[in-house]
Amino acid sequence: MNFPLKIIGLHSRTMDTNYSTPLHSHQFYQWYYVNEGAIKYWTNYGEYVLKANDSILVAPGVFREVFNVGEIVNYFVISFEVSDISIPNFKVQLFHLGPSLRNEAAVLNKEIL
Repeated sequence: MNFPLKIIGLHSRTMDTNYSTPLHSHQFYQWYYVNEGAIKYWTNYGEYVLKANDSILVAPGVFREVFNVGEIVNYFVISFEVSDISIPNFKVQLFHLGPSLRNEAAVLNKEIL
């Protein structure tokens, strides 16, 4: 049986004030959600500051770097591929989760840990 969405990776981390990632890209989608704190998320399509309850969906092939903005941050990332479903043509999309989804994200983060 084929599923239209295949999870490749899932992790949750708490990063200290010196955390950053080098410039890189992936050949799969990534959804990056900030539970607490704030980060700067740079892509070749723009720079975004993600605060608690913000998330960003990044398409395959987009270059990105992540920087801590001076405080401890807790986040999770879901890496995935899609097939047989249509995702609108985009490169980077920022999302702020409302109150109802915040609780779901907190539960998911606890499950990941």
